[in-house]
Amino acid sequence: MTPDEFAIEEAELLSTIPTELQGYFSSVAYDRGHSAGYEEVLCILAGMICDFRPYWDNYTAVHGR
Repeated sequence: MTPDEFAIEEAELLSTIPTELQGYFSSVAYDRGHSAGYEEVLCILAGMICDFRPYWDNYTAVHGR
């Protein structure tokens, strides 16, 4: 995977969460997986987002967004 391909896929994943949290999610995923390659970073990021989404959806249902 090239850096450009990584950037496109990462942006796609990050677009599914609030802008205010994108930098944090990106940084944590990179820190946890960069030594194993871009694909691992994307897998970690996808997992983090998957874990986060139900809580965010519940929050926005109660409080609006």
